[in-house]
Amino acid sequence: MSFFSELKRRNVFRVGFAYLITAWLVAQIADLSRLLVAAMLGDSGQANELAGTMDARLAGPFSLSVAVYQCLCGAPFDIDSTPNFKARIEEAGFPWPPPTRIHYPAKDW
Repeated sequence: MSFFSELKRRNVFRVGFAYLITAWLVAQIADLSRLLVAAMLGDSGQANELAGTMDARLAGPFSLSVAVYQCLCGAPFDIDSTPNFKARIEEAGFPWPPPTRIHYPAKDW
């Protein structure tokens, strides 16, 4: 029995792939949490930096829209720092900047 067939028999590749996916998911959740905390504390510089890094990733626009939804105050970052997300907003036909001022941060508890 060869070395690779033994690894396959013991499901080493499948478990390794599951660990890789789990680690990626934990990293995404951690970055999203950091963005939300920075936005809720009113640190727009940190929020812009985190949003720019998240936008460059494969699932960037999706994770940024989750951040907007979770923050409940509109975009907690400068749209100009996220070109991919800005293009998605323009494709959807949403008005940007918003017609009324967003009170930042909206959550004041």
